[in-house]
Amino acid sequence: MLITELLKREQVTDQEIKDSAYGIENFTFDTIPTPVETARLRQMRVRLQELETMKKAALRARVAGKQVRMELADCGHYTIEKMSTSHGSSCPDCYDRMSD
Repeated sequence: MLITELLKREQVTDQEIKDSAYGIENFTFDTIPTPVETARLRQMRVRLQELETMKKAALRARVAGKQVRMELADCGHYTIEKMSTSHGSSCPDCYDRMSD
């Protein structure tokens, strides 16, 4: 979904924010934004950060008390949770970039 469409809506789900993470982080306005658009983009960025923090906390809780082995992924990062992409393995943070 286009970020401009999300900015027009009053309610945006967490899943829509997750699905549009790259666009939310990197979006710039082509024209001068209204105060409402600026506030909504700021709110979506804050919520995205909250969701990422919750994801990392859940991962830490899941591995707490277990022997954890960090592996080097093809993206260059060490990770507990190595993921397969079309360009090799990646950490969760690089998955979207390496899946293209």
